[in-house]
Amino acid sequence: VNYLEHYGLLRQRVSHGDRVRYERVDASHSWNSNNVATNVLLYHLQRHSDHHANPTRRYQALRDEPTAPVLPTGYAGMILLALVAAGWGVAVGLSTARTLVHPAMLAIAGSSVFLASVLVAGFGYGYKATFLLLTVPLVSALVRSSRSVIASSSILILILTGITAIVVWNTVLATFAGVIVASFALGLSGALLVRCIRPAARVAA
Repeated sequence: VNYLEHYGLLRQRVSHGDRVRYERVDASHSWNSNNVATNVLLYHLQRHSDHHANPTRRYQALRDEPTAPVLPTGYAGMILLALVAAGWGVAVGLSTARTLVHPAMLAIAGSSVFLASVLVAGFGYGYKATFLLLTVPLVSALVRSSRSVIASSSILILILTGITAIVVWNTVLATFAGVIVASFALGLSGALLVRCIRPAARVAA
């Protein structure tokens, strides 16, 4: 959660005479999420921008800063979203009869590198969107599935992949969509590979 609160936000270097320092911390350097229920439970933790801009202010007096960057959802939603997407991918992977070993391996590589680059580079748009293209062969192979749930899930993931690659004017939305795609692809490819490994292990035994 502490990482989430400052994720991808940087302070600029400014000159003070002969010295170069980082600018003073203000509300724009922390993510905000003014959710009433969560703020009550976490003692206004999600009003984090005001806490850093005014560190001596008591937690019960923290305010919602209108100039602060806002998370797409609360902390719980941000944490659970990736887990739900991964679980969704596992369910689809266990439901399909196809193995798709090589596309699954590509998807794992692309998704892992994408998520790693998000952790390093934050929400800024950059080269990381191209890594999700490695998930396309696996996901597109399931579009023709006879099961409507699998086919519709695959189409939705392809749409989110397109959003990640095209929506350059909203980096938060693009990265948010990319995290869903990467989590889904990891769950899907992981389930497919486990299904392939188990029969091979039984034959070897």
